Amino acid sequence: MADVFQTSEESKGTETEEGYLSKIVGDGNKYSNVEELAKGAIHGNEYINKLETEMAELRGELDKRVTAEEMVQQVKRETAEQQALAQRTLENTTPQLDDEKLSQLISNTIEQKNTQQVAQQNIHNVDQRMKELYGADKAAEVVQQKANAMGVSLDKLADIAATSPEMFFNAIGVSQGTGSQPTPAPTVGTTNTEAVQTMNSGQKVEEGTWEAFEQLRKSNPKEYFKPAVQQKLFKMREEKGQDGFYKR
Repeated sequence: MADVFQTSEESKGTETEEGYLSKIVGDGNKYSNVEELAKGAIHGNEYINKLETEMAELRGELDKRVTAEEMVQQVKRETAEQQALAQRTLENTTPQLDDEKLSQLISNTIEQKNTQQVAQQNIHNVDQRMKELYGADKAAEVVQQKANAMGVSLDKLADIAATSPEMFFNAIGVSQGTGSQPTPAPTVGTTNTEAVQTMNSGQKVEEGTWEAFEQLRKSNPKEYFKPAVQQKLFKMREEKGQDGFYKR
């Protein structure tokens, strides 16, 4: 209640405040006194702050989930586009084989496989024969000695054996029926290869063929096994090919 020293405006304000308090503070109201009212207000503010914090966290988590889902969808789209592009590129670059080309490819593959099988069998046959002639312990040593004497590598001799066992044994001067072929007394001076090519048969053979070298081996083994002659033999064989080198 206003006293005599309060203005009319102050008196109205006091009455209003007391009116609000009387509604929530006092007997029969929510708060028994002003202290309880203040305590409730503080707890209320703390609860509100807690709710606001939780809501902010939920909004942040939701934003993250939306962003993650968008990224997943973006990755899926890019992956699908790359796969489609790769498929189109493959379709455009893959050569199309018609029946003729496919047949030729199969034929070449079979021929190559057969050639490899023949080469492997030839190597096996030469290996077995050398071991029969010189024994398993000495055969490799003999081949190495022959390669050294001819001035060629073991790989070169292996290539010859794979192509033609007969040529291999002729090249190293070994008969397939006995051991090393006897070597006649060395001939002094140079060898007239053209004359050698016509001797015995009376018919001239083509220079640089297997038959020409074979005649030289029979007539003058020392000359035949010189490194220079052997290197020429291998060179002519590579240049002429099997058909040209072995033709009669």
